[in-house]
Amino acid sequence: MSEKSELWSRLMRVYIRARMRRAFHDVLALGLFEARATVASEPVILALNHVAWWDALLLTVLEGELGAEGFALMDASSLRELSFFRRLGALSLDRAHPKKALSDLDRAAHLLDRAGRFVAIFPRGAQRPSHFPLEFRSGIFHLQKRSQATILPIALRYEFLENARPSLLISLGEPLPFEEGARAEQVVPRVEEAVARELTRIDGALESMLQTPLVAPGGVDSLLYRAPRPLRAGRVPLLARLIGTGKSDSSLPERSRS
Repeated sequence: MSEKSELWSRLMRVYIRARMRRAFHDVLALGLFEARATVASEPVILALNHVAWWDALLLTVLEGELGAEGFALMDASSLRELSFFRRLGALSLDRAHPKKALSDLDRAAHLLDRAGRFVAIFPRGAQRPSHFPLEFRSGIFHLQKRSQATILPIALRYEFLENARPSLLISLGEPLPFEEGARAEQVVPRVEEAVARELTRIDGALESMLQTPLVAPGGVDSLLYRAPRPLRAGRVPLLARLIGTGKSDSSLPERSRS
């Protein structure tokens, strides 16, 4: 059913981390400790807002951080073009054909048969900026109904602060257990509200980072990697020398050695 390769996932995780270090100033995670405990004790559905193409790559890193075996539902047309994602645990979801989509969700639900596993889904279905309304679809309800797994809401946000590269912030929220007899019109808004709360939590972390940019905001459980250290007093950035200013700026980050 799944074409996932554990060896391929490990190799890609190293590669993706290296790319993230080049692309982002830092990557912060809120609520990771609690989420790790939840995934270790039961199968879980990860419900995330979809912001950027980085999201899919991030799931491979998040799998390692959670100590889990992860799978993710991916639009069927995109998966045909990017078939290597199958070896990372991507599962086809044919949103263009409702009956086929339900069948795809059934197959994904069968994977949620043990603790330490998750299936990730982007209930929005399409990539949109994080400040747009979430407008989740009913696929998240069908996946939970068929698997009876707990839903873990996750918010993602990419934000430029006072650095040349953006920060990536991830907030993992309180689990939403399966409720017998719940209807789609109850479950979907509940998940939307939970992800929205995590986006608000990220807002608070961003405000803290702007006030004290060299200190991690309160409540951060993990820095998937840390921001580079600031320049030592008296050092002149290479760019400043090239353009002839000759001025040092101790607020600029030193090139990461990682």
